Amino acid sequence: MPQFNFLWIGPWNKKEAPGNIILDDYEKSRLTNFYVTHETSNPYPYFRLSDIFVLTSREDPNPLVVMEALFLAKVCIGFSGTGGSKDLLNRFGILLHGEITVKQLISIIERITPPFTGFLTKEKKELFMKECDLALIAEKIRKEISVIVKHPVISI
Repeated sequence: MPQFNFLWIGPWNKKEAPGNIILDDYEKSRLTNFYVTHETSNPYPYFRLSDIFVLTSREDPNPLVVMEALFLAKVCIGFSGTGGSKDLLNRFGILLHGEITVKQLISIIERITPPFTGFLTKEKKELFMKECDLALIAEKIRKEISVIVKHPVISI
């Protein structure tokens, strides 16, 4: 896919990512449009440069990185097996089910037409921001705890 530049944010060598089965292929092919940050304490500058964020993990229990990319209004793609983010992706991104081939993923990415800004509409972004507002969430949690403390449930 020479029409795209790929940026891998995170570990990308045998020491940083033992068991990464495509490292050998990467070493052999040396793609000119594939870039790697390796470990980084601040991925946000890279997110800002990106048009699309793809979470390649299929089993991460709750990848916060999806929420972080959505906060930056990025088009997000991920798999339905990725725990907590599947609800966000189902409503605000692209949720993939089952085994997706590279060819299928390329087809999906190609159908998202640049400049990508229309994908996450203003209304959807506002709804996402409202639902993920930490102050509102914290207040809801505080109220739930207050109810539990006032009326504890005793189980035997």
